[in-house]
Amino acid sequence: MANRRTFSAFAPFCIAEWVYQKKGSKDLYRLRDASLLDPLLLLRTSYSHLTAASAIARNILASQMSLQSAPNLYALLQSYLQRLAQFDNPNTLSLSFVLKLLTHEGLLSIRPQCALCNNEALAIKEGESLCHDHSSLQDVFFSSEEWKTVLLLTHAKQFSLLQQIEISDPLEEKITESVGTFFSKK
Repeated sequence: MANRRTFSAFAPFCIAEWVYQKKGSKDLYRLRDASLLDPLLLLRTSYSHLTAASAIARNILASQMSLQSAPNLYALLQSYLQRLAQFDNPNTLSLSFVLKLLTHEGLLSIRPQCALCNNEALAIKEGESLCHDHSSLQDVFFSSEEWKTVLLLTHAKQFSLLQQIEISDPLEEKITESVGTFFSKK
């Protein structure tokens, strides 16, 4: 008999539906039913894909309040997890996700122009896009090409655009340094 793996709705990195029923007058809920919708098996093909999925999950857990509905954010999360295995460099999607997450939460405003003038933005400070003149030496600066990549990661509406992006290690470090402060405050 072939070795068949069965996945449950309780496996990590799966898309499942859980139905709870309130028990009595207390705030306790009983699990009534659990259904596996998508086991996301392709995420398990490499360590780098699992690591990227973990980064996405950590960012969601660090940014969202319990029991608060966020259907648009959930749809984004679901689509990113389902597409992650299609990327040779899954960090591209995890970086794009964190930028979109912070934008969705109103904590980040990545724009081509400085928030204080119309000059080209090349830095992020406290969630705002700033030009060289309005930023300080402590801020993380991006080259013009890097800033275009950050804009694309933040605002792309198609995964095919994200698949074309090559992210260097220094650019990944700059983005992580720029947005990491939002999660360390929680």
